[in-house]
Amino acid sequence: MYRDDYIMRMITQFGQVLMYVLGLRRRNQFALALITIDNALRDLLGVGSDALVKRSDREILALIRFRDREGVWREEGMYIAGLLYAEAEIYAERDEPQRVAPRALRALQLLVECTVEYPEPLPEFMPPLDPLLKLLQGHAIPGPTRIALFALSERLGRFAIAEDQLFHLLDEHPADAGLRRDGIAFFQRLIARRDDELVAGGLSRDEVITALAELEQHAP
Repeated sequence: MYRDDYIMRMITQFGQVLMYVLGLRRRNQFALALITIDNALRDLLGVGSDALVKRSDREILALIRFRDREGVWREEGMYIAGLLYAEAEIYAERDEPQRVAPRALRALQLLVECTVEYPEPLPEFMPPLDPLLKLLQGHAIPGPTRIALFALSERLGRFAIAEDQLFHLLDEHPADAGLRRDGIAFFQRLIARRDDELVAGGLSRDEVITALAELEQHAP
């Protein structure tokens, strides 16, 4: 019970910080928003934003888990992802593209790692997938991150995003028979879904049938 109460208080606090940052952004107080984000990262990890994004996602996760005393590393990881996403959005609005992609990529990597097997519902402060991926258009996303995003997107019912990640992976690894089998299984699962579920996830039944047929045609 104590742990559950602690997690709820922490989630509330994280959400309040991000709402405050959002309010600053809406008032075009970008400098103050960036200072707030940097201070929040330092308070949590002892590392500011510029130093943090120079680390790999593995190093950031290790840093989060090293200081974890209450078993809440996933919530903290999603909060950090939310902070980095907010920062990337600010730099995009300020037309500083060289600062956008590193933060958006780390946010995505933390998001997919920290939501694995996380019970529903997911925290509201986690970064939204569509805007986050938009910030990464034209930038390389590592294969393991795409694979994890593929699984997360299906879980969240974001089928169009899952399909997009799958075909990116197949373009990069056309001879990967296991990946193709995973794709066939994915579309077979979608076939079993109701039409309204598919539409809500961004795909029509005709699109699912066509994609499945394409994969089965080239299956080993």
